[in-house]
Amino acid sequence: AVDDEQMRKILKKIEERTFANETKIFQLFRQYDKDGDGYVSYNDLETHLSEMKIWMSQPEFGRLTQLLDPQHKGHIDYNRFSESFTPIMSQKLIAPPTDEET
Repeated sequence: AVDDEQMRKILKKIEERTFANETKIFQLFRQYDKDGDGYVSYNDLETHLSEMKIWMSQPEFGRLTQLLDPQHKGHIDYNRFSESFTPIMSQKLIAPPTDEET
């Protein structure tokens, strides 16, 4: 299983590399939507992350897709993408650590 701290580190990398320069969320969505079908498929997501040199194990990627696609649709639509992909996604998508975790 992938623990929260491990997932936070991955999300932090995504934040840093995604929001390094001022990019509008729609432009960002289009960068991730590799085939231009209006959705970010898991394949689109994996491709874009590897282009940003963010690699993760299958369990880590599975956890990421659970966070980004909680309804398990197999893709992320623009509304969900714009809610999830924020400069504070590592804090927003995973509950802060409890005293026991720190």
